[in-house]
Parts: sequence; structure tokens; C-alpha cells
Amino acid sequence: MLDSYTSQRENLVFSNGTDELIRIICRAFLGTGTNAVLSSLSFPQYKRYAVMEGADIHEVPHVNGRHHIEKMIDAVDDNTRVIWICNPNNPTGEYVREQELIHLLNSVNQNVLVVCDEAYYEYVTY
Repeated sequence: MLDSYTSQRENLVFSNGTDELIRIICRAFLGTGTNAVLSSLSFPQYKRYAVMEGADIHEVPHVNGRHHIEKMIDAVDDNTRVIWICNPNNPTGEYVREQELIHLLNSVNQNVLVVCDEAYYEYVTY
């Protein structure tokens, strides 16, 4: 069953749901003096747990309900540790296209963790 989700089993992390996993990521990567980049209209737990760890938040406004990938890239600085992409976005339902994700990944330092939360990917129709 796992092969239908990923070809690299070592990249899997199991948790008691997405909420717990978001908290684990924030605890592991964020703290005072660091920041997270996220869209202003997205799943609220990204911001909540980052702030709990003492991180600053770089919120990027949505454009027509979508993540603005270029502005998210521009928001990254030397203290950025995590970029959150909710795909499809909760609550708007909009999704980031594959080429946009590739562009984001190619544009940021390899020390920045890009989290693509696809908890609702089964609901995307292309």
C-alpha cells in the first residue's frame, strides 16, 4: 500500500494525524531567531505551532485564493527554516501546480524545509 504514496519509504513519518506532525516539524526546525514562510490564508496550525516555538512568521498574501509562489520565495531570508504549502489549500481548495512547486524547490536554499501538506490531495480534480 505504501508504494502507491511514495517510492522512498525512508521519507515517511507516521503520526497521530497531520496536526501532530505539524507540531513535530515546528518543534524540530523552528525556534527563536528563525522564521517560517506561509500564505496568509491557509491552515492555521502552521502559524500557531511556529509561534509557540518562538519563530517569526513571514505571511504572504494570497492572490485570488492561491499561494503566491514568487512572493513566498521573496519572503525567504537567512533565518527561514520552513516554508509551508497547503496543497490543495485549506480553506480555499486551490492547488499549487507541479511546475510552481519545482520552481519553489529550485529557488530556495537546501537548508530550508519545504513542507507540501497534501492532506486533501484525493479531492483535487485536474
